[in-house]
Amino acid sequence: MKNRKKATSAGASRKTGRRQGRSSRAAVSKAAAAAKAAAAAKAAGAAKKADAAKKPGREPSDGVFKLPAECVVSGAGSLKADLARIIGCAEPVTLDAEQVQRIDTAALQVVASFVQERDKDGHATVWMGGAQALVSAAKLLGLSEILRLPAESVPAEVKA
Repeated sequence: MKNRKKATSAGASRKTGRRQGRSSRAAVSKAAAAAKAAAAAKAAGAAKKADAAKKPGREPSDGVFKLPAECVVSGAGSLKADLARIIGCAEPVTLDAEQVQRIDTAALQVVASFVQERDKDGHATVWMGGAQALVSAAKLLGLSEILRLPAESVPAEVKA
């Protein structure tokens, strides 16, 4: 009887070993597939960014960059990418805020960062069309000076 039990135990060990071998090969195979999928996704993302850079209307015409009417967190990433393409432009860049109807903190942070970087590099940034939404939000958040908004664009009811 004892011999049978030992044989059964040994057989069970061999079966377990085979199972472990299969499961580790499956895990390696799954990991390789996941790495391959991640690489493909990364390549697709790079291609998408390259296509976005080629889109017409993304570059400022005559040094004027038009801010979108809705400057909100959902568009902050594309706003940042658009501004990043012109951040090193040696000529003055005019930010046209005439169309801005709504702007949130995320978009203001992106624009403030853009203006600060250009200032740091000695490049001028000027404003055109001080939209009420932009001016009010900048004043409320204390960003008017950082954004270098002209004093005359701040309405009397917003001035401190």
